[in-house]
Amino acid sequence: MSFLVRPVHFDDLANLTDLAKQFNLLNLPGDKKILSEKIDRSMQSFAGDLPKEKSEYLFVIEDLEENLIVGSSLILAKHGTEEVPHSYFRILKKDHFSQALGIGFIHQVLRFQMDFDGPTEIGGLLDRISFNIRGCNDSLSQKSGQVTFPYFYFILSLQQNKKQTTNNKHKNNNDSRTRARTTRTTRTTT
Repeated sequence: MSFLVRPVHFDDLANLTDLAKQFNLLNLPGDKKILSEKIDRSMQSFAGDLPKEKSEYLFVIEDLEENLIVGSSLILAKHGTEEVPHSYFRILKKDHFSQALGIGFIHQVLRFQMDFDGPTEIGGLLDRISFNIRGCNDSLSQKSGQVTFPYFYFILSLQQNKKQTTNNKHKNNNDSRTRARTTRTTRTTT
């Protein structure tokens, strides 16, 4: 069996929809319209056209022999913004102890929390059910993660280098303008 883990393309829409319909996931629903928007967002993210808070990187696992999408993984670059905060429960332990009675207990409490500058989230890890029945023992999503994470790190490194290069160009332009103003000022005063 030969597999290819790669970024999603618009040609994958029908296969990806069939795959997503086998499950009921919020971040990868079996709806063609929503998946089409996710594919578009993913392609823009890989191209570096979206800011971090809107970037989603969708990968698919293609069975090259069957020409079939058999798995997927999704990286949400930032899960938690001012518009849509990351919400979660924090588990707190409250110790209640009576010195007079010499007894006590620990009470666990859930506290609702929201994060507006959230973490990166991994989701959309799907394996085609019929494919696993065919006898593939390893989880394809696990294999996808082994490629997805290094690839994501590589993409982030490229984007960071691109930003640094752009910032350096702006800094160099500003330095040149400052030197030009200083030169003009010096000439004027002499």
